[in-house]
Amino acid sequence: MTRNPYQTVQLKLRFPEKLRLRIQSAAERSKRSMNSEIVQRLEKSFEKDDLTALITSAARAAADAAAEKVELVMYAIFPQLAESKKLLLSEDEREELLVRQSLLATAPHHFKAPTGEGVSDAMPKPASAERKSKAST
Repeated sequence: MTRNPYQTVQLKLRFPEKLRLRIQSAAERSKRSMNSEIVQRLEKSFEKDDLTALITSAARAAADAAAEKVELVMYAIFPQLAESKKLLLSEDEREELLVRQSLLATAPHHFKAPTGEGVSDAMPKPASAERKSKAST
């Protein structure tokens, strides 16, 4: 037989005397019975768990969205990355990537690689290469 979820039930608990004294003290401070104090604290702990789960879920969604934006910017700056990724994708994923790339074509100029520059030109050169370049001039 299933109980009504709103029905109050009696539950016998065993816990250390030290904890019982803390509950009693907290109940007296809040002017509640020990039972009400225990129920209130249990409800708060579940609310806290629910809030933590909600925050974690929102944080994951935000992180996923940020990672996707970073990936799109990388594809805009280094088109070769997008081309190499296409080889690893299914047909549907490739189609989605092409749609994203077309959206990036209308992106602000600071998200685009300068015209004519390849990956090697856009990457910073090591300091040793710069010194050799200056020494030869």
